[in-house]
Amino acid sequence: MDRKTIGCLLGLSGMALWFMPLAYIDFGGFGGMFKGVQLYQAGHHVGGIAYLLLFASASCAITAWFQLKPLATLSAAAASGICVWFLVQAGTSAAWGLIGLSLVSIASLVLALKMNKDLVLSEAN
Repeated sequence: MDRKTIGCLLGLSGMALWFMPLAYIDFGGFGGMFKGVQLYQAGHHVGGIAYLLLFASASCAITAWFQLKPLATLSAAAASGICVWFLVQAGTSAAWGLIGLSLVSIASLVLALKMNKDLVLSEAN
């Protein structure tokens, strides 16, 4: 597959994972009153900086399609930094959406850093 397509798919999957569970809250305390109750928190529940994460994922898709290495690197680094920050804050309460979003953002960063090398190699041929 072309690197443009892979970058676009990574950005779109990052946007889709933003709506998935990022963290959960387990109500095991309170004298057993709420035993077994778990609430999941998605990106739109977090608000604030989570919307920057959504914008960074969308920006990863757009900049990968237009082969803009500096902007792709910046948006992927911002997405990766926010995901790592959320992972540190959530700790053991991190849900599968946040872990997947972190993997997608790191893969987007690797793709953005390799973007210029592939462009130079394709121009040489």
